[in-house]
Amino acid sequence: EISDKGWDYQLENNLPMAMKCWTLAAELGDPLAQYSLGYNYMKGDFLPRDDTKSFEWFQKAARQGESRSQFLLGDAYYYGSGTIRDFEQAVKWYRKASEQGNAKALYSLACCYHKGQGLAENQKDAFELYLKSAELGYHNAQLIVARCYEHGTGTDRNYDEALHWYLKASEQGSETAKLCVQRLKKQSRNN
Repeated sequence: EISDKGWDYQLENNLPMAMKCWTLAAELGDPLAQYSLGYNYMKGDFLPRDDTKSFEWFQKAARQGESRSQFLLGDAYYYGSGTIRDFEQAVKWYRKASEQGNAKALYSLACCYHKGQGLAENQKDAFELYLKSAELGYHNAQLIVARCYEHGTGTDRNYDEALHWYLKASEQGSETAKLCVQRLKKQSRNN
């Protein structure tokens, strides 16, 4: 398959040939190749950075159900990268990727509920989505879940759960979470 040949070329560090293969495969409708082109246009590593082309390739792949493209299309709408800023469209695409278990999309959809962007503000729904994302291992969500438990945002206040999630986030390298673990442990010793 043409797309697989592109991956082979990438492993050989022959990026011009990899891009040629992915472009051909993408034009023939391969959603993984479309994602690869969109990603490379977004990053500007192997192709000149072009948010409009990135958006177009993500849109083609997202319509075929490619979850990373759905998430990144949501981001494009959320931030107005390569298209107009549109929170409702961002929510639509974050939701589609979330339904496929995309942890970053769950987190981003939770942020939309938290801030009331593209849908009505709802802290309980935001917390539930943050928790799903955290359970899938996304460190940013783990930090937010800990804060929600600590402050009772969208859920009941629970310092044990807060400490649990701060520890999870700190295990993934979050310096903020490490400081929060120290603070909570110190507070519990003083009580």
